[in-house]
Amino acid sequence: MKFQLNIIGGAYFPVQRPDMAVVYTLGRKFHIDDTGLLVTEEGYWLFQPFVLMRIPAPYDEPLDINIQGLVSVFHSGSWIILGNILTYLYTYPEQLEDLGNGYFGNTPAAQPMFSGYAGEGGRFENVRIYYIPGGGKMHRPIAALDAPDAIGDFIVKARKIIEDMTNNEGGYFTNPVPALSIVTTDINLLETEEDTAKTHVAGSAAARDLKYDVVLRDLHGLQMYVQHLADTAEDVDTAIAIIKSSGFDLKSHGVHTKDELKATNGKISGTVILTAKAVKGAGAYEWQIFTDVEFGWIALPATVEANTKVKNLTPGITASFRCRAVKKTGATDWTQIVSVIVT
Repeated sequence: MKFQLNIIGGAYFPVQRPDMAVVYTLGRKFHIDDTGLLVTEEGYWLFQPFVLMRIPAPYDEPLDINIQGLVSVFHSGSWIILGNILTYLYTYPEQLEDLGNGYFGNTPAAQPMFSGYAGEGGRFENVRIYYIPGGGKMHRPIAALDAPDAIGDFIVKARKIIEDMTNNEGGYFTNPVPALSIVTTDINLLETEEDTAKTHVAGSAAARDLKYDVVLRDLHGLQMYVQHLADTAEDVDTAIAIIKSSGFDLKSHGVHTKDELKATNGKISGTVILTAKAVKGAGAYEWQIFTDVEFGWIALPATVEANTKVKNLTPGITASFRCRAVKKTGATDWTQIVSVIVT
C-alpha cells in the first residue's frame, strides 16, 4: 500500500534512517514494509519515540490518517486506532541543515525544538496532516459545506450543523473532532464580533473575519470527521444517512465529483499549476499559498480564469493552496486545501 503524507503549519515529520539518525521532512511518499512500519520510498521509517506504530498484517487493509494525524486501520472487521503521529516544530526552521531530496537535519541554531500533535493547540494549533491514499474511495457520497456568503446566514448554518450533530437519532457522532462544545464557543465569539462589526468600529471587520476563519476551520474539521464516518459505513445508504443527519449538504458520489482545486508540478522546476472548478457567475478568482506558519496564508495575483501558474518556488518544500471565486454578491467559501511537494 502506497500513500502520500504532507504537513503544513510549520511542523515536520521525523523519520529515521538505517544509520539510526533522525531527519525531518515536510512530506513524502510512504508505504508499509514487511514488518508493518510506515517507511518512505528511501526506506526511512516514521520515527515515533513513545509508541512504535506498527500496522497489523495483512498490509493491504484500508488505512486512514486524519488531519490530526490519528492513524486507524480496518482490521478483522473493525477500525483500530493505532495512535497519533508525533511531529516536531522548530523556532528557527530556516537554520535546519538542508540534506537534499526534501530532508532536513537538526542543528543547534534551529533550536529550541518542540514535539506535539497536529491541531492540539498552542504552537501546534495550525498544524495539519494530509493523507493522500494511492486510490480514492469509490462510490461514496460526499459531505459538502455550502457556506452562505452573508456572515449572519453562515452563523445560522453553523449552529444548524451543531444542533443536528448533537441531536441526531442515529447516534453517529460520538467523538467529533473538533469537539462540538469548542465549535459552539467559536460561533458565539464570531456572532459577538459580527455585532461589533455592524457598528463600524475601527478594526472590527478584520477581527470579525479572523473569527470567521476560525469557525470555518472548525466546520471543515467536522466535515472531514463526518466524511470519514460515511467512508467507513457498511453501505451507501448508511453513508447518506450519516451525512444528512449531520447538517452538512450532500454532494454526488465521490467518484463522479470534480475536484474543487488541483495542484500539479509544472515542467519547469519550482513551478506549480493550479486548476480550480469554474464557478458560474464568477468575475475573478482569488488564490492563496501557505508554506510557513510564520507568514500564514499569502495572497497570489487574482485571475479571470479558474487557473493560474505559481513560479519561483523552492524545490523540495511542501506548498499548500486554496482558491475562491468572486461574484457580484461577494466571495465564495475557500476551496479545500491542496498540497504538493514542489519539484
